[in-house]
Amino acid sequence: MFSVPFDKAQGRRCSAGMVGRRGSEIRAYGLLLSLLLVVAAGAARDGWDNDRVHAAMGDEQARMALEDHLLGVLKSDARFPEKRLACRQLRRVASVKSVPVLAELLADAKLSHMARFVLQQMPGAEAGDALRNAAGKVKGAALAGVLDSLGERGEAASVPLLKAHASGSDEPVAVAALRALGKVGDEHAAGALAAMTVPGIDAAKAAWADALVDCAESLAGRGKRGEALGVYAGLEKAEIPRAVRPALLRGLFRLREEGRAALLRETLDDGDGVIRAAAGRFIAGAAPEPELKSLLKGIQKLGAGGQVTLIHALAERRYGPARKTVVKLARSSDEQVRLAALRALAVLGTEDDVRLLVEMGAETGAQRKAARIALARLRGEDVEDEMVSLLKKSEPPVQVLLVQVLAERGAASATKALMRLATKGEGDVKAEAMKALGRVLSPERVSDVVDMVRDANDDAALRAAVGALRQVCTRVDPGARSRLTRPILAGLKRSEGAPRRELLLLLPMLADEDALGAARSALGGDDAQARDAALRALSSWPNPAPAPDLLVLAGKGDNKQRALAFRGYTRLVDRARDRKKRMDMCRRAAAVANRREDKKLLLSALSRVCTLDAFHMATGYLDDGEVREEACAATLHMASRIGTEHKKEIANVMRRVVSITKNKRHKKRAEEILKQ
Repeated sequence: MFSVPFDKAQGRRCSAGMVGRRGSEIRAYGLLLSLLLVVAAGAARDGWDNDRVHAAMGDEQARMALEDHLLGVLKSDARFPEKRLACRQLRRVASVKSVPVLAELLADAKLSHMARFVLQQMPGAEAGDALRNAAGKVKGAALAGVLDSLGERGEAASVPLLKAHASGSDEPVAVAALRALGKVGDEHAAGALAAMTVPGIDAAKAAWADALVDCAESLAGRGKRGEALGVYAGLEKAEIPRAVRPALLRGLFRLREEGRAALLRETLDDGDGVIRAAAGRFIAGAAPEPELKSLLKGIQKLGAGGQVTLIHALAERRYGPARKTVVKLARSSDEQVRLAALRALAVLGTEDDVRLLVEMGAETGAQRKAARIALARLRGEDVEDEMVSLLKKSEPPVQVLLVQVLAERGAASATKALMRLATKGEGDVKAEAMKALGRVLSPERVSDVVDMVRDANDDAALRAAVGALRQVCTRVDPGARSRLTRPILAGLKRSEGAPRRELLLLLPMLADEDALGAARSALGGDDAQARDAALRALSSWPNPAPAPDLLVLAGKGDNKQRALAFRGYTRLVDRARDRKKRMDMCRRAAAVANRREDKKLLLSALSRVCTLDAFHMATGYLDDGEVREEACAATLHMASRIGTEHKKEIANVMRRVVSITKNKRHKKRAEEILKQ
């Protein structure tokens, strides 16, 4: 099928050694290709497709014809892929007629599992009889598979056979038989399992215990609660792997009523967290009210692990009566219990717990974090009022905590108190209060923060106030930002120096007509700092509206203004609506692009436009010694993206690039494009 491979890089036939190194790869491809050819040929010859099978499902004569055909394939000397495909199709159309043929395949090492899958889903006793008969003829993995299929069928007639193999010396077979008994899951299977003695704590013991749990679940699901509870009770007295105990406990919790509270307490006191979790899940989801009260009453007698599990479960249950107990445990000497209680108060607590949480949050580390999270999530009509009340009379560390929490809650009702701290507070309190204002302030109160910007007496205060305004602008929906324009522009008119500059730099976040007008006005004013800020603001505008202003300045401003304006203009190119508009902007920019840096920025913008017109414009700079390599890079970038319909034009430019570039990578890339 394969000839000796040709090594293109060396221009010669590969040696035997080279073939050896690639032999495994060649064989893998050969095997895959052969398999695909066989399957395709079989499908084409025999019509084994889903459409035919689907049609046969609704037509008895077609089903019978297809079944006969597939059985004929299985009886023939057809290759393995064809027989495997026939078994797969038989799963949908097989009848009793297929049982003898499939039974013979159960001893076939390659097709045994495919035959089993057909038999295990077929209705009627014949398929089960075939599997049971095969169990006396096969061994090892094939026998384990047959036993598994008998379990899937769930027939009581298989129980004696499965019981016999479950006691055998072949562990994989015994495990398969035990698990199959669990799948059968009736009284006979449960009785057979209960009568066994499985020594040791190994795979067989685990399979035996799992199978009894499966039987109990099956019996309970069929309404046989007493029988299921009996199975669980017997398993409770046996020595079983700890990995099975959580499943056993879940069944006992669900079915047992008498003594369940005591069992829950015992489980909560277990040293294994996985086992405790079984009790926690039942308490969180299904434990009756009397048992919850009993567990709460005895929570102090539990170990720390049990207390933590119970607290988490009660919080998940949102069991309100547990609140008082959880409050007491929030002062426990055990850190894990304290943390669990604090986290639980996030859902169980009320405004009455704010003081406790604030007190606990005054500490450091995990306790502060847990208290802070609880304060941020606490629900109640008066929770935030209580926090504001404490804010006024607390020490600075506590004030910082409360300010951070109020910010996380987005507590607009705290605006007045935060404003007071932002103006009269000191240090961290003042800084945190200003940050918080950015998260809670409503547009109607923006003028107050604008005044803070105007009145800032140092750089830190100015940065904090401007940061708060930026947060408000970001948080407010873009459609509603016009409500912010009036107070900010009013403050701008009354400001000077650094505050005026900072307010101008906020205007791109507003970006409406009034904000644009204010920036243009400052751009033409006498204040040099304000002109610079306005220029930077217009360069950051979220749409190309200021582009004409920047283009004028790029052509006739001083050197610094021209550089900033041109850079800002090329940045706005990307914000135009479509490529045609962006290309028009690039043409206008070319008229004023006289500096080397301007040309580089223009070529970069053309690369992003990436149209044939942009390609041609960039080509015009290949003869410009100042930006020749940048032009090469731009044309190379666009050449691979424009499309094959312009292949001739691209090739002409690539030949020019090869002849003029001094950059080896550019030359190599151009040569690669020419070869395509």
